[in-house]
This record gives sequence, structure tokens and C-alpha cells, in this order.
Amino acid sequence: MLAAARPALLALLAGWLLGGCGERQRLVTTLLDPDVSQIDYSRGAERAVLVVVAARAQRRVRIVSAGRPFLGTAPLPELAPGATAAVNGGYFDVASGAPLGALRLAGEWIAMPLYGRTALVLPSHGPPRIEALAWRGEVRSGGQRRAIEWFNRTPPAGCRCAVTSRRFPRQRFSGLVATPAGGGLTVHTPDPLPGTPQVLLQTAPAVEGDLLGAGPRLLRGGRVEVTKELERFRPDVADSVTARSALGLTAAGSVVLAMGAGSAAGGGFSLERWAALLLEHGVVDALALDSHTMSALVTAAGRPLLPPLTGRLQAVATAVVVDPP
Repeated sequence: MLAAARPALLALLAGWLLGGCGERQRLVTTLLDPDVSQIDYSRGAERAVLVVVAARAQRRVRIVSAGRPFLGTAPLPELAPGATAAVNGGYFDVASGAPLGALRLAGEWIAMPLYGRTALVLPSHGPPRIEALAWRGEVRSGGQRRAIEWFNRTPPAGCRCAVTSRRFPRQRFSGLVATPAGGGLTVHTPDPLPGTPQVLLQTAPAVEGDLLGAGPRLLRGGRVEVTKELERFRPDVADSVTARSALGLTAAGSVVLAMGAGSAAGGGFSLERWAALLLEHGVVDALALDSHTMSALVTAAGRPLLPPLTGRLQAVATAVVVDPP
């Protein structure tokens, strides 16, 4: 079993040796199964756990949503029953459970990218990727093209073009005319559209497969690159020292689910320190996931690998899970 997990463990060991100056750090490695390792890290007041999925087991990593059909939240053990491990996913509206950022599952768009933020991409073919995604949604009708301003969200006053899918609970909005567009989509505009409009839902760069938007980016190509200003994150995410979650990739192709502990007294990680810690432990590309009270990392038994900030697991809208072998 040690041989099976060797590439990921060597990368993490290298990070340990390179980052070993200053306060003494402690790493404890546990094999959850032949392809998945759990790394418990501590140094001074810092505590973190990394779950490393070997490159050959990438297909076991999956994005899941609590929304059935659209809005919903659930604690991680309920969202990913029986998973080898699971980490909380992207940001969401706590009141409704609506995702705040890109979410596409099994080819179906659920939520649009937001502010060009970074996303986890799980292609149908090829390795996982971390990409900043811009939205290029468009409606074509009667020789005209209209940019999609809102997708599966209640549009504000003055909206010129919104689109909802069959997942969205409301299909009509005040001041807007609803036009069926096929494929379970409805276009909402101030004036009626002729014929059956064509809806194009795409990103730049164009990517296929499942998507989970979160951010900001933490690492790119083995260098710290925290894009919190570019991705327009508020100070409570961008500048706080708190519990953190992340998804990372190693040079060898391993996928890393990570959580850093926080405390009610203000302990935890800044985004910059969180990025540096992941880099120290062999991660070369990474994005932050939802943080603070939502940060959680659990094993198959639903046991939190670090204490949640509030003392109990919070309900989340999405998660990244590692399926059992």
C-alpha cells in the first residue's frame, strides 16, 4: 500500500523538508486506502489536514450538489454518504442555498460563473484543472444577440436578458416576458422574442465537464498567486485569518483536498499563508473553497478531521468528494 501512494507522499515529504525552518512542524500520514492518504500537519498554532488522492485515482474525485432540484444545503456527511473523504465546496446564499459561482454537473448548467473567478474543472477526459472562467452566455433570436445578464437567479430591475432552467423554481418575473427556448430553458426579456430563441451557455476559456466555481486562486504553476482583488472578494474572505478549505493539484497529478483549522479567538490562516502552506507540501495549483464557518473536511464515517469553527458541521450547498474504491 505504501508503494501505491508513493508519488503523493514523496511530494509532500519534499514540501516538509523545504518548509522545515522556524518552528518545528509535525506530519502524521495515514493511508485511508491504497490510493488515498491523509496528512495531519501542525506547526506552532497552525493545524491542517490534507487528503491526497493519487493521480491514477483522479476519477474518484467528484463534485456534488445538495440542491434537488436546485436550492438546498446539507451537512457534508449527508451530502456525501460513504465517500472516502469530502471537503466543502463553493460559496452560496445561506438563506436560499443558491450557488454563488459556476456550477455545472453532468453537462447541465446550474449557476453561472461570477466575476471571472477561479473554478475546479473535472473534464470527461483528461486530468482535473483549475481555471479562471469568464461567462459568455448569449441568446440569439430574430437576428439579434443579447448577453445573458442573469442565469438561474431572480433578475434585478432593469435586467435586459435573464435565463432560467427547469431547475429554477420561478419561471416568470415582473416586467419580463418569458419565452421557452427548448432544452428546459426559458428566456426572460422586456419584450417578446420571435420564434424559438437559441441559448448559448459557455465560458472563456471553453471547458467541458463538471465545474465548481470558488476562489480565489492560491497557486499557479508552483508559485503563490492569490487573486483576491482580481476576483472581487470582500474583506471577510480576502483579508481575514480564519479556517480555510482548498482544492489543489500536485505536479505528479494527485488531487489534494485540504482544510486549515481556525478558532473563535481569531486564529487560522490568511489566504497568503494558506497558499504558502499548500506550496510547502507539494501542491502546485490550488484554489480556495468557501471558508470560515463553512470549512469542513470529513472521512467516510462522517467524522470531521478538524474541529469545525462553530463546534458543529454547517450545512453547505456543494462539496468535492472522493468516492470509495
